[in-house]
Amino acid sequence: MINNLESTFGNALHVFKSNIDYDNFIDAINQLVDIENIDLIVMGTRGNSKLDKRVFGSNTIRVIQRCSCPVLVIPNDYKYLEIKDIVFPTNYYSEYKPNDLSILVDLADKYDYAVHVLHVKVSEHLTENQKNNRAFLDACFTNIDHSFLELDQGNLYTVITKHIVENSIDLLAMMSRRHSFLERLFITHPVEHFTFDLKVPLLVMEN
Repeated sequence: MINNLESTFGNALHVFKSNIDYDNFIDAINQLVDIENIDLIVMGTRGNSKLDKRVFGSNTIRVIQRCSCPVLVIPNDYKYLEIKDIVFPTNYYSEYKPNDLSILVDLADKYDYAVHVLHVKVSEHLTENQKNNRAFLDACFTNIDHSFLELDQGNLYTVITKHIVENSIDLLAMMSRRHSFLERLFITHPVEHFTFDLKVPLLVMEN
């Protein structure tokens, strides 16, 4: 695999290393993250049969939920496009720390991405805590082209995928913490198929 990557792409900026571990799948990944100080896990989803989709989808969700590192999930058959717009869904209930969003902020700042903060309304008015968390996000994205969007309540999976398609979103970014938008999305949509139905890369930031 490494020989193929090096001969096909020949990018001098990339160095590839292989690792073989006879351990629990998640434990092996977390150990490597610690040993190599990994900044980002990149996973592809693949498989043609229903069984393959279930297995690979399950592994992807396990990595998202249990690995101690941000994860970038690349959908099956995804064709690379230059990233310009990122959508970041939030309910504004979660209190963030600057480090929680560091990878998103760094990427957006370095490559001039626009970040669209998406809030699916549960009520017409935000609580004071929600307002404070929204203000914190506004401060985090000060040096980045960003906007705040309010969408009417509905099935979370339907709302977010519709928004991605209709607005030509290139990347979906989410937090993996409890009570997050991601957790609510998994509750409302079968986890085995989520990463296959999504048409854009998914960046999951751990906390």
